[in-house]
Amino acid sequence: MRSPGIRVLVERLLTGAILLGLAVTGTLYSFRDSAPGIWRDFRCLPSYARESTLPYTTFLSQIETGQIRSILLSTEQANAYVTDATGTYRVKLPEFDPTWLELLDRYNVKIIELVPGSC
Repeated sequence: MRSPGIRVLVERLLTGAILLGLAVTGTLYSFRDSAPGIWRDFRCLPSYARESTLPYTTFLSQIETGQIRSILLSTEQANAYVTDATGTYRVKLPEFDPTWLELLDRYNVKIIELVPGSC
């Protein structure tokens, strides 16, 4: 009786690796609601890597000078996303400082709230 050739072994290993990858992905996806912070951070990691950050104090001064007309707001992550001529920036908002919210209201900055679970 001949043993399977190298090609058959490679095909079986590749098939096993694909099935394992699908199983791990499915497991992570099924538990995403029970561990929302971990899942969100894992899923949103590439978007964090692509976006530059804007210091909070710069964000406040740009609101006051009228450079910011609208923001995307992620309440789950306490982040604001600001776009200007040079790109999109992520601003980490302090949880216990209402200054930014008061300024947005005073200068009529449009707030677009991101759907929970989105990046």
